[in-house]
Amino acid sequence: DVSDISKLLHTAGNLDSDRLYQFLAKTIGFIWAYALQRPGVNALRTPIYDEMVNIVSSGFNNFQKYLFDPEQLRSIIGSFEFTNQRSITRSMLTWYAFTFDGQETPNLRQKFDIEHIYSRQRQKMEHGLSNNKLLDSLGNKILLEKSINIKASDYHFADKKKFYMGEMRRRGDRKPSAIAELRYIVKLPDFTEQTIIEREQRIVNRFIAYLANEHLLQ
Repeated sequence: DVSDISKLLHTAGNLDSDRLYQFLAKTIGFIWAYALQRPGVNALRTPIYDEMVNIVSSGFNNFQKYLFDPEQLRSIIGSFEFTNQRSITRSMLTWYAFTFDGQETPNLRQKFDIEHIYSRQRQKMEHGLSNNKLLDSLGNKILLEKSINIKASDYHFADKKKFYMGEMRRRGDRKPSAIAELRYIVKLPDFTEQTIIEREQRIVNRFIAYLANEHLLQ
């Protein structure tokens, strides 16, 4: 019931920011992990209904009936296809971007694309990846301003770094990307298959740690 959720998030008639954050952080983490295991809105109906009942009875959401096995979840993520057409891909990349210190909230009018750091064109020319599926790995994707992505999309990594930091753009458009992680990525000498694998592992580890922090793991 919406009124019961409202009571959960309000104290003395005022919105309780800490409770709202706790509610959203736990609920969002659960929905992402559950959607990886059982894609589709219909699959979420049962656990979400159970949790609404739990909120009414206890005042808290905890999803204790639906905790995740971390190793099983790692395996699922490893075989999941994070294509650009899937909403969860952009959601995960956005969440990961904001786990970095110094990540500021971009202008809400700014449009972002999903950038393939190791470009498809580079793979066609060099065949540096042993498996084309690595192109769609989370480890190879990052949010990037649409205006930058259009220019940088097919370049080699050495040139992409200059686009990311504004060094290869028109004189009046020299701002670096607002995505803080790129400040670390541009320090790499190259972006290779091993880099993709290691970065994907960092994303997965950070996601599992997030779920653990929200007490959503078995």
